[in-house]
Order: sequence, then structure tokens, then C-alpha cells
Amino acid sequence: MEKDYLFEIGEIHHLVGKIIMKSEPCSNRPTASQIRFIDYLACHEDVYQSDFEKEFNISRATVYDVLNTMEKKGIITRERSSIDTRKNKIILNKDTLDHHMRIKKMISTMNKELIKNINDSDLKIFNKVLEQMNSNMHNLLEGSDLND
Repeated sequence: MEKDYLFEIGEIHHLVGKIIMKSEPCSNRPTASQIRFIDYLACHEDVYQSDFEKEFNISRATVYDVLNTMEKKGIITRERSSIDTRKNKIILNKDTLDHHMRIKKMISTMNKELIKNINDSDLKIFNKVLEQMNSNMHNLLEGSDLND
């Protein structure tokens, strides 16, 4: 029987998600979109709504909705730009930033655990294979391999 690589990759992803989700109550858990925004805010200064539109290639309305929800949950605040008063600077709540940094540290620890007892030469081959799989999926998404 042929190995189901997508299932295996999905299983690892699912297990990582379960480990992270066990670390926080359901009511406080941000959505996948919110996590992407939080990560972007944690890594960049002076962020505005248009930055999310460009970075994630999503519509103004979608960004607006995500930011509104995040603001209602107290994840972010908006502050008028002193340079352009038509824009609001998006500011990550300190508690959210602290939580995000704890999750990032947990992910770093899991990453190290994931490759424990795997020698460097095998990891090098694995990385090359992952890169090729990623490239293959991008090609498929672009439609270049759909007819093969």
C-alpha cells in the first residue's frame, strides 16, 4: 500500500495543535487569522490596516473584520497616527504579546523535540524533501501540474 504523506503531515500538525491548545482555555484561544495577525504585530513596528492587506493578500473588508473582533476581545488597540490622521496604528496588547511569546517558546521546544534523535545528514535530506514537496504543492496550486 502506498504511504499517505499528506495524512502523516496532517497528523503531526494535528498533534502540535493539540499540545498548544492544551496550554490555554478555549475561551481565550485566538482564531488562525488572529494568530497570523498577532505574529505579524509581534515582529513589526508601526503596523497599519493596509500592512495586513499587503502582507496576507486579503481584502480591506476581511482585515477590518478581523481587527474589529481582535479589538473587541482586547487583543489589540487602535491609535490615531500622528503622521496621517486617516490611519490607525494597530497596537498589540501587552498580555497578548507575552502570551504569544510563551507560545513561540513552546513551539521552539516542540521543534527541538520533533527532530530529537535524528542525525544531521538525515535532517538535511528531510529538509530537501520538504522544500521539494512545498514547491510541488505551490506548482499544483498554480495549476501547472493539474493535468498530469
